[in-house]
Amino acid sequence: MKKLFVTLFALLAVGFASAQSEVIAKFNEGAKAVQAAQEQMEAIRTLEAADMLKDLPDKLKQTDAGFSETLLKLIDNSGKKDSEIYKKANLSKQHFSKIRNNPDYKPTKQTAIALALALELDLEQTKDLIGRAGYALSNSSKFDLIIRYFIEQKIYNVVDINIALYEFDQSLLGA
Repeated sequence: MKKLFVTLFALLAVGFASAQSEVIAKFNEGAKAVQAAQEQMEAIRTLEAADMLKDLPDKLKQTDAGFSETLLKLIDNSGKKDSEIYKKANLSKQHFSKIRNNPDYKPTKQTAIALALALELDLEQTKDLIGRAGYALSNSSKFDLIIRYFIEQKIYNVVDINIALYEFDQSLLGA
């Protein structure tokens, strides 16, 4: 009986090893198929990306005027001198010179708003000018709400606005 049991156990072990080999082989086949599918998907994504990017150089040629260029046009259109504007904005001559001489200059939000106020721009014009520097006026910011309030009231004096900003513990303009 013991011999029969050992023989039966040996047959089961051989069958298990054979089944295990089959499972491993099937797993390896599946893994290779998954890898091939992933490689195909990557190739498709690469082609799609290349197709999407073919129009990008043309789009980049269609950029709007930047902050500095727009600011200088607004100053020219206002008929005011540069010095009038940068003084009203509480900026130094050197600071304004950087803006004038660098078409890619990116001012702080406070500087961009101070210049919009010095030009006495309305709310839409202010949003456009500061937007060209990458900024916006948000209803979730005390600073922005204070600026919006003064523009809507047509109060453009940077000193008066700075007093209100100070009272509400906000960053000051110009400086």
